Amino acid sequence: MPATSSLATATDNCTDPQDVTADIAAFDCDDAGLNTVTFTATDAENNSSTASMTVNVIDTISPSITVNNMPSVVLDGSGLGSISTNSIDASWSDVCGIDVASLSQTAFDCDDVGTKTVTLTVTDINNNTSTETLIVTVSDNESPVALAQDLTIALDPTGIATITTGDVDDGSTDNCEIDSYSLSKTDFDCDDLGPNIVTLTVEDPSGNTGSETAVITIILVLPAQSTENSSRRSISSSY
Repeated sequence: MPATSSLATATDNCTDPQDVTADIAAFDCDDAGLNTVTFTATDAENNSSTASMTVNVIDTISPSITVNNMPSVVLDGSGLGSISTNSIDASWSDVCGIDVASLSQTAFDCDDVGTKTVTLTVTDINNNTSTETLIVTVSDNESPVALAQDLTIALDPTGIATITTGDVDDGSTDNCEIDSYSLSKTDFDCDDLGPNIVTLTVEDPSGNTGSETAVITIILVLPAQSTENSSRRSISSSY
């Protein structure tokens, strides 16, 4: 009758049962791949025989990922920001060992303001992978830099003068872009003759604002008198 072990059996012409042993009885992560196992069967008279088997040890367990908090990115003065596997609040482990962790996106700019979906992928040393979806919040907190220039404007013949943001803006900038411009006052009349303090306000798409004041000087330019009228006044004065 054959004597069996978990992986091999043996028969003998006399003694039953036979003692079958293996030189490798247990496997771990270090044994992943092909392993040669030698079995030895010994009978009661201490006669022995050996046989070999190739055992393929396979790791099919994927890494474990834990995400504690979703990442956030605040853009800098250049409109750029980034994350990395070292900066996110997440951890991962594997029964055999991690080979690499990667993110589908690490660099962000003004076009990413809001929420972005990023995939975290973790691969173990035996090429098993796990993924987690991260919702990254990208924010722009940088205020625009408003630049305003002083102007001198003459009232028109009806006593009115008007300015636009384009007249006052002197090259305002933002780390992303400027969405809107506004002035605290655009229309002037005779009551505004002289210097007037006007505020230029600029706003970016994230609602950050910057402002600067300009001095708008309103003047009244009298129309030039004709030569004919001047001559008449001279003749009248001679009588």
